[in-house]
Amino acid sequence: MVNWDRKRGCTCFNRDAGDLCGCSPVIYRRSDKKLFAVSYTFQYTIDDRNDFEIFVTQNAHTNIFSDSIKQFDIGFTIDTRDTVFIDRSRTFLDPVLVTVLFEWKSKTNEDISLVMKDPSGNIFARMSIENFEDIPIVDIMFPEITTECMIGIWSMDLVSNRLNHTLASLDFLIVSVKGMKKDHNNNWNIDIETVDSFWPIAGICSVRKDSNVCSKQEPKIMTIPLEIKDCDQNRWSAFYYDVKTNW
Repeated sequence: MVNWDRKRGCTCFNRDAGDLCGCSPVIYRRSDKKLFAVSYTFQYTIDDRNDFEIFVTQNAHTNIFSDSIKQFDIGFTIDTRDTVFIDRSRTFLDPVLVTVLFEWKSKTNEDISLVMKDPSGNIFARMSIENFEDIPIVDIMFPEITTECMIGIWSMDLVSNRLNHTLASLDFLIVSVKGMKKDHNNNWNIDIETVDSFWPIAGICSVRKDSNVCSKQEPKIMTIPLEIKDCDQNRWSAFYYDVKTNW
């Protein structure tokens, strides 16, 4: 499972923490990978020699409404040198603390607040921000709340208190282990609709488990639906002939 960010250029490929610039993939945390594994299931029983790759896209939104705001983001661990989040999934599992950062294009003395809303649109927290730093970083603690109120897509607004105007907004996903149930195989399942609304499936492809350069020359066994392409024909797949090609 990889996370591409090709816009940053190739300036940080030697970093131990991982490549944040798109020269090579950034691997999600193990907890994120587990979350996707129990959320998206796809099986084909006719030929168990095939594996499937699923391409999911992030349906998160960041809206900048003010010319004075350069960036607005939320996450866990910050790369302090480049001031970006190492984990950009915006997906939190039973969070105790989240971190919000924003960066000014032009410094102002605006009286601002962070307003966080739950999935129902109710204001969960409001914090005044001291506008003394070019890139304020704010930690927000989550109190213990019921699972029903926790799971879903939350929103965060950066608000001008003087004008009562939203300068920027974003959304993020919270899921909870408490909301998971075990299936007949004793695996944890999560509400697929909740995850799919934030991480919709953009593509599916198939690949033979014994795939290699030589096996591609062999006749293909048509044992999967025609609408599912081979992974070597999908530019987003790890089996595509050149994963560095822009897509």
